[in-house]
Amino acid sequence: MASDADSSRLLSVEVEESGAQNPEESLQIGESMEGLESTVDSIDQTLTGESFSASAGGGFSASAGGEDSTTNAAAAADPASTEAAREEAKPEGLFEPMEFVEKKMTYIDYLKSPVVLIKVGTPPDDTILAAHMALLQKSPWFTEACDGWTHETPASERVVPLPDIDIDTVGSFLEYLYTGEYVPRLLPGASGKGEDMVLEDISDSDVDEDGGNLLKHAMVYTLAEKLQMPELKHLAHSKIHRINSTAKGELRYAKFVYENTTKEDKTIRQPIASFWAHRSHFLRHEAEEEFKNMVLEFPQFAYDILSIVLDQKEKGKDKEQKRPAAGPPDEDGPISATKTPRTGRKRPRV
Repeated sequence: MASDADSSRLLSVEVEESGAQNPEESLQIGESMEGLESTVDSIDQTLTGESFSASAGGGFSASAGGEDSTTNAAAAADPASTEAAREEAKPEGLFEPMEFVEKKMTYIDYLKSPVVLIKVGTPPDDTILAAHMALLQKSPWFTEACDGWTHETPASERVVPLPDIDIDTVGSFLEYLYTGEYVPRLLPGASGKGEDMVLEDISDSDVDEDGGNLLKHAMVYTLAEKLQMPELKHLAHSKIHRINSTAKGELRYAKFVYENTTKEDKTIRQPIASFWAHRSHFLRHEAEEEFKNMVLEFPQFAYDILSIVLDQKEKGKDKEQKRPAAGPPDEDGPISATKTPRTGRKRPRV
């Protein structure tokens, strides 16, 4: 607290500043000011957990929550416990600062980003395509390729080469970036369930004679793998399973997959091997020469097929051993080569 002399000077200043006409009015003003100061001190203590006491020299010394110097010494020795005590004493209604939440990009934000040129193919047959950088950066591969580019970067430097990628495949990739799909699109089937979806403009009777449609989606699949885009990869794979093709078309598709994927990629290789393991006994006659060349060129293809055939044989033996001696004959027969009704899927997803 201030001395009596200080209080008198304060009261005198207050009287002069307020224009009070008599001592009683001045006293009321002084008491009001003291009440206001007390209220401010109370708010400070609530918000900071600290109170201040005046020292003889006119300075101030702080003590947490009004504690003495002994308590302060203990707090210095164990700051964690002091902080915990302050958290417990914090009045209700006070909240921690909100964490910063990154603003979600809008479509306009994407379109405002710098334009990147994509050089597809090799001269003299190369083609230049353009896309917005923020959309391309949905791909980790493109994020690295465009690292450090801004609007100030010369357009001649904002070029990404894709010399070994088909132009139509890159087009499907860009269509997916801007629309979330690429043609032919997946449409709801008769039941409206995901498993019943079909490709637009393709009916159950349509046949991919040369495997071109299978190859289209396989190329999108391998590009999505390169660009590290699992959602696009999954979309392309789901479309593959809704296309009917011929034996030669299937072998053309299988050749591309075994040329452009690793043996660890069971997602796309296993269905191919399963397809031929269950149907090669009659489909190979439609493309005898192509099937033989495929087996000789890709021994892993032959091994994958053989593994499935042998697994089926083992399962058949186990089933035979478990069947009761007087039970009915096994009526399962060979695995059917017909596709799943209404799904357009010709391969089991394994």
